[in-house]
Amino acid sequence: MTAPWALDRTLRSRFECKYLVSEGMAQEILRFASPYLEPDFFSARQKNHQYGVYSLYLDSIEHQLYQTTIQGLKNRFKLRIRGYDSNPESPLFAEVKRRSDRVIMKKRALVNRPIADALLRGTAIPDSEMAHNQEFVEFRNLAARLAARPAVYVSYQREAHEAYGSEPARLTLDRGLRNAAVDLHTPFAFDNRDWHETPCDKVILELKFTDACPHWLEVLVETFQLDRCSVAKYIMCLENSLERAHQAPSFF
Repeated sequence: MTAPWALDRTLRSRFECKYLVSEGMAQEILRFASPYLEPDFFSARQKNHQYGVYSLYLDSIEHQLYQTTIQGLKNRFKLRIRGYDSNPESPLFAEVKRRSDRVIMKKRALVNRPIADALLRGTAIPDSEMAHNQEFVEFRNLAARLAARPAVYVSYQREAHEAYGSEPARLTLDRGLRNAAVDLHTPFAFDNRDWHETPCDKVILELKFTDACPHWLEVLVETFQLDRCSVAKYIMCLENSLERAHQAPSFF
């Protein structure tokens, strides 16, 4: 049986187009696209088709990965550990998300929470955990090269839909973007974070596809006159978190 987290057929290599839309327009877009889409594995199991996404982003102490996005480098990557709840038995995913010009390539390694915790703390990881997990080895090596450390938590509610048929395409709507400061005591107890709203009064619409863009997606963009824009959740959340920390009162 295919694992649920592997059901996204656009996962590994794809084009991503991002837009900011009002809630009203988001609903109109869903109605327009409904003949072509169905809720994905996770959305289909939620009453409102929304599920929580929690990511702990890693970066160097100088925020090198943040800088590559700010500078608009065409070839860059991000490191994050992603989960979907605080259940200690639930898996986590160590993800490397690369951008090569307009193409997104994402590799994710399934890891248990003790291994993810060991990675953050720099403690030894059994060779058996890496023997057949090249994605995890790549993540660990990139993190080591940067001396990467936790930078910020990012959370939002995702509504995800996938295209019928053989064309791998995906439409997601992300709402309620939040951030939280790093906590290494219980790093993956996502529910226990002191979450803060990240200023964003729009719904983040993402259209994702591999190879050629399906015709119906082109018609959707033209019909709603969507303007593609840069919406980097990590950048928005890190800046808000750093600003809040800078403004916080000092007791020392």
